[in-house]
Amino acid sequence: LAGHVSDSSDRPGPLAGLRLLRPGDTIDWIDVRGDRHVFRVRSVARYPRAGGLPAAVFRADGPRLLRVITCAGRAAGPGGSYHYRDNLVVTAQEAR
Repeated sequence: LAGHVSDSSDRPGPLAGLRLLRPGDTIDWIDVRGDRHVFRVRSVARYPRAGGLPAAVFRADGPRLLRVITCAGRAAGPGGSYHYRDNLVVTAQEAR
């Protein structure tokens, strides 16, 4: 799952709070049937955007994981512009 950390006016976006998560925290997910799923955060990592995300982020084997990805490392540019240097990846596993 990927989403914005801010909008085009630099206001907080839907994933602005992602940077606050730590291992052990939980993410609640309500599916289309209305069933609640609870995921426990296993890791929070930052990767330089210039290098792309490691292949392991997209692996399809092993335990079923939820990965939530947004931007991090805000950097100011000329004329009030900005960009993000990093991607923030939160990995969580469904709690059973």
